Amino acid sequence: MVVIDLNILESIEKRVKSSEEENPHYETFVIKDKNLLAGTVKTRLISAPNEPMLRINRMFYEFIRLRLKRNKIKFPYATAILPGSNPLRNVMRHLKVHNRYFYLLDIKDFYLNITGDQIVSCLTDEALKLNLAAPDQLIEFLRKYCLSDSEILRIGGPASPDLANLVIARLVDEEMAILSKKYNMVYTRYLDDLTFSSKRRFGKKKKKAIRKRIEKTGFGINHRKTVTADTRKQAITITGIGIRNGQIFIKRAFLRKINGLMYLIDNGQFQYQKKNPIKIVIGLMSAFWSTIPFRGRSFNKLEERTIRNYLRFSAKHNKKKLRLDKKFEKIIQ
Repeated sequence: MVVIDLNILESIEKRVKSSEEENPHYETFVIKDKNLLAGTVKTRLISAPNEPMLRINRMFYEFIRLRLKRNKIKFPYATAILPGSNPLRNVMRHLKVHNRYFYLLDIKDFYLNITGDQIVSCLTDEALKLNLAAPDQLIEFLRKYCLSDSEILRIGGPASPDLANLVIARLVDEEMAILSKKYNMVYTRYLDDLTFSSKRRFGKKKKKAIRKRIEKTGFGINHRKTVTADTRKQAITITGIGIRNGQIFIKRAFLRKINGLMYLIDNGQFQYQKKNPIKIVIGLMSAFWSTIPFRGRSFNKLEERTIRNYLRFSAKHNKKKLRLDKKFEKIIQ
């Protein structure tokens, strides 16, 4: 029998409400989400939390992470959301074993298919030993702070990525682990992007078995994004990182967008109030930097120009030299 700490969720609520004048709530609006690394655009209905809602969600998912760490619970196939995760780590698991053939899948309408009942089922799973609250208390908390009116996970909710990652880890990853062992594949998941690789081709039988096992869990597949590839014959992009014949690269379009963004900021033409644009540039350059030790080739002209432009940009806008700046300076010396 699981021993439940009934005060955890109440404590989170009280700590925020006692220090805030405004009640926790969301504002909902539609945005076009541009992924500069992958070069894609999606229209999304976003829920933006106010400060009290943000703090409640943050304390909630940080507590879950703390309990998972304390209980030594790991999700071996997940390469996003949790501390230490990044797109490159997702890719390198496949390249380190020199797999040639890839099968890429995307879960359709990811957040829209994750329900409150699924989240409660995972959070109360005795194997995780989270001991958050009884199911009826938990669903009530989720309805107030994490779910939409239709009781699905909110896009934009601060705890949504962690909760979604947990649900997919328990429902999908465990099923894919069985298939991976059966067919001698490597499987990883970057939130809703599923990557399979092998030293053998992905034939119709193998691909059908993977799709059926995913659909069995209740999730659909975005068939428009499905890719089957032999990386010795064609380049592919996984979570924004390109792979060609066992080597990785950053797409030229991504580098051009970094250069364009720096130009707009330098000329006072970039209008974006929700995040410091200089931090956006630093984040994008960090993604570029992360691929450098594994590329196995020299820089092309666009890459060199991007590095030089960034160093000039950083010298102009950053009062303190960053470690990233020093790394790039060593490259072009």
